[in-house]
Amino acid sequence: YGLEIQDTPVLAHGKVRHHGEPVAIVAADHPETARRAAAKIRIDYRELPLITDEASATAPGAVLVHEGRDDHHIGHVPHPNIVHRQPIIRGDADEAAKRADVIVRGEYAFGMQDQAFLGPESGLAVPSEDGGVELYVATQWLHSDLGQIAPVLGLPEDKVRMTLSGVGGAFGGREDISMQIHACLLA
Repeated sequence: YGLEIQDTPVLAHGKVRHHGEPVAIVAADHPETARRAAAKIRIDYRELPLITDEASATAPGAVLVHEGRDDHHIGHVPHPNIVHRQPIIRGDADEAAKRADVIVRGEYAFGMQDQAFLGPESGLAVPSEDGGVELYVATQWLHSDLGQIAPVLGLPEDKVRMTLSGVGGAFGGREDISMQIHACLLA
């Protein structure tokens, strides 16, 4: 699944690509039972080369995040580890420089920025008598979520009924799926 590019596995298989990528899900009738079941999960990890910045991700010979795939990007990109490239050009820089009193040159890097909404990433999925599922979740794009969830579950969209439970201040942060598919699978 994925918002623009469907390159996100529901659970990692064979390779974990990033910290926090789901590797297992647990269902239980009681929180303590779930904790005990989760504690029994054993996964053997092999340390992989790290990609920690753009320079190392796009260097010649860089480890590929999605090796063997050529469908995980939008438009032309100069390197397989780049998903999307959007140059922004406004005005004539040379002409503006001629009129400038001061020119500051440098290279600036900013860490990843993301919204910090206050509400938790949570939801409730309930199996329906007709073989479908009802999902109560805080999201910004119900229809986009539905278009990603239904195919993963192998259900037609009319069997996945979604109810929006208050979003609060998400500022765009709830446009991506987090736990919706996992909750539906557990239901």
